[in-house]
Amino acid sequence: MERVAFLIEQTDERLTCLLNPETLTIRRTSGVRARASSGGQLTGVGLSDDPLLYTGGGRTEIEVDLLFDVTLVGSSVTTDDVRNLTAPFWNLSENKGGGYAIPPIIRLIWGKYWNIPAVVAAVSERLENF
Repeated sequence: MERVAFLIEQTDERLTCLLNPETLTIRRTSGVRARASSGGQLTGVGLSDDPLLYTGGGRTEIEVDLLFDVTLVGSSVTTDDVRNLTAPFWNLSENKGGGYAIPPIIRLIWGKYWNIPAVVAAVSERLENF
């Protein structure tokens, strides 16, 4: 297990946790989508595949499994409810402010070489040992 930190750029708040590196997934989506007209999707007998629109850019997604354990021996964590530690991550995934509010920009900091700007797009939680 290694320590990883998430730095919230607006507030300089630092969220730390343990990372299980055997479950790291990186996915890249190119800037391509199916082309449509004002009447809907372009279709026809001569089209065997959907025509593509090249929008440029793209998106990189990183999926990480984080560990929050209040029972680890030698830990400095002093809470009885692990949800006190995971709540800030849930808050980062909320689009507060409504409309077209910009989600908080964070930095994933792991080791010497990982310092990646990011946005938290999704959070899930598995609770054990009730």
